[in-house]
Amino acid sequence: MSDDLLSAKAGVSKDGANAELVIGEKLPSVIARLFPGRWAKAQPTFAITNRIVEKIKTGEPPDTADVQFAAAVFAEPAAKWVRCQQIAARAGRLAEQPEMSGLLPPIQPAHSPSSEAEESDRRRLADAFLG
Repeated sequence: MSDDLLSAKAGVSKDGANAELVIGEKLPSVIARLFPGRWAKAQPTFAITNRIVEKIKTGEPPDTADVQFAAAVFAEPAAKWVRCQQIAARAGRLAEQPEMSGLLPPIQPAHSPSSEAEESDRRRLADAFLG
């Protein structure tokens, strides 16, 4: 990488236009010196976001604080995905408990249709679990 803080390339051809923006390694430190207050305020957000991303990469389920942060900071689809990961982890822990084995419906292949009664049971269980 060059010593440039920022470089841009653009081109137009019969196939369309393209552009490339390259941010140099020194740009973040320059921004930090120019706007120290803003940079300091952004650091906790960066750190928490990186923590959540690491959890996602390692397969560790997000905790309640992660879900709340994601709902406040991430785009809606990403926040919803983080929440779904937490729900899936809770459901997995719940299903592993011996006293729950009789309450849960048997696992069916994805291609077989479920009855309305089974769907109602799943909704009731999800409501009880999440509520």
